[in-house]
Amino acid sequence: MKKPIAVVRLAASLLGTLALAACGASATRVEKARASAYQADYPLVWNAVLAALESEGYRLAVQDLDHGRMVTRWHLVESHGDALHGQDGASVLMFRAVVQIQGKQPPYKISVDAEAASWRPIFVVPLVFEHGSDDEPDWVEGRINRLYVEVLDQLEAYAVPAGAVQALKRPPPGHARH
Repeated sequence: MKKPIAVVRLAASLLGTLALAACGASATRVEKARASAYQADYPLVWNAVLAALESEGYRLAVQDLDHGRMVTRWHLVESHGDALHGQDGASVLMFRAVVQIQGKQPPYKISVDAEAASWRPIFVVPLVFEHGSDDEPDWVEGRINRLYVEVLDQLEAYAVPAGAVQALKRPPPGHARH
């Protein structure tokens, strides 16, 4: 009887190790996505960001092609009680993403930020959480990271390290800036 218990413990240990390895790979992918810029034409980058937002189920409220800015509509994430019908104590938690394509020429850097908000029937407008505050839902950063990775998935063939891009754009030593 001790053998099956040992096998179960070994299997559980291996599964735990695999789960940690998967998280490490995910963290590495997020780090790469956040640190990438894209050596591609602007329309390709714009359309990739649109595709990334759509793949996560977001609909756009703002599309500013000239300034490289996209803002999603509020997206329902959690519902507690029947807020839509005015139930006392009911509330909903919502999320919206703000994506900025930075740069006037390739390579383009993508910046993703977001807001979370709570809405209750007694509120006229949603109560937006301060980004990074203790009250902000834990899932905000994960949703931001998913968008970075979705963009990387769309544009991986064009990805270059953003730090290297900044180094290339610096003027040579002794060159005066005007």
